[in-house]
Amino acid sequence: MTAITVRECEVDVGGHTLKVREAGDPDGKPLVYFHGTPSCRLEPAFADRPAVDLGIRLVSFDRPGYGQSPAVPLHPAAVARATPPPGIARRCVPVR
Repeated sequence: MTAITVRECEVDVGGHTLKVREAGDPDGKPLVYFHGTPSCRLEPAFADRPAVDLGIRLVSFDRPGYGQSPAVPLHPAAVARATPPPGIARRCVPVR
């Protein structure tokens, strides 16, 4: 069984940062998870194991005003900047 690796980092999305969490296959297809209200980037942790098994790079982030992201308007382009394409490494720090 492949170990689950979770990486977290702050990503500059044009004047402010979003706290981003990645789990699953680092080289897999990215699947962006938008958490509900109230919640944070940690909500999809239930899917870490299936993400590894299915080859998915599970990306979640604290929406503005939640968790560790500042309360500023979120533009769709910010989401695109927070989610790199497959094969592009991000320097997130493993947290477990």
